[in-house]
Amino acid sequence: MNTLHITEAVDRRLKALGIHPKHRGHFLRRSDKWSIQDFMDYFKGDVARVDPQGAGAQLLEVLPPSIYGMPDFRAFQNELAGYNEVVRWPLYHYRAYATGGQTQLTFFDQTEGTATLGRADTNMQAPNQLPGNQMQVAHSLRVMTFPSAVDVDVIGVVGGTAAMEWYRLLMTGCWAEVTISDKLYLVAAPLTLLPAGSGVGTFVQGSGIALSNNFAHVNNGHPSNEAIYRLDPPLGILPTRTFSVTLNWRAVQAVTTAGRIGCVLDGWRLRAVQ
Repeated sequence: MNTLHITEAVDRRLKALGIHPKHRGHFLRRSDKWSIQDFMDYFKGDVARVDPQGAGAQLLEVLPPSIYGMPDFRAFQNELAGYNEVVRWPLYHYRAYATGGQTQLTFFDQTEGTATLGRADTNMQAPNQLPGNQMQVAHSLRVMTFPSAVDVDVIGVVGGTAAMEWYRLLMTGCWAEVTISDKLYLVAAPLTLLPAGSGVGTFVQGSGIALSNNFAHVNNGHPSNEAIYRLDPPLGILPTRTFSVTLNWRAVQAVTTAGRIGCVLDGWRLRAVQ
């Protein structure tokens, strides 16, 4: 098929969707450069129900057109009228990883008041759901690991164990699941598919002479905010709708010293301003 035929095919498809052919170029290259008018044309009647001065307009400035394919978009859109603020918001939950390992860990089921380390562990206000006046649009899922310092930095001829143990934990027979309202929206394996996009990086220094420091640390991916798993279309979590993320292992992955592991649903928080 030559270029002319491709262009004609795209134009026919755009016409069927009610989109003006002048936006053809946006569909043939990255759509993250869309203007507000592009979004208005794309959403047509749908965007008419979005307050142009409120949260809806802010969303159109930061989200790609794939927001239209977000699960439960209609229900999400109907809620927008009550919101007038959008802020960048990493929704996170970290918890202990025991030395003996486990076959499953569930996240976002604790609150700042019930988690061991409070806000250092999570910024959830209610277990497994958002408050009635807030929604979350998640554009990425990150898995963060925190090996114990005593396994990272070891003095003596024996090297640190953290690098290999936590590498196995992230790579061996493991996967993540995202569930919203008892419906599965993501299954991803291994856990390295969901990099942290932050951290100190991976460093391994072999054992040396006695009393030398031997450093062994593994980071889940490159420590860059560009190195993340993007949810496209994003996931929308409506108010009071139950959700969870689980990390799963076919067999337990033991570590020498207990550490911490967690998940981040990074994105935007929509909330009403009193």
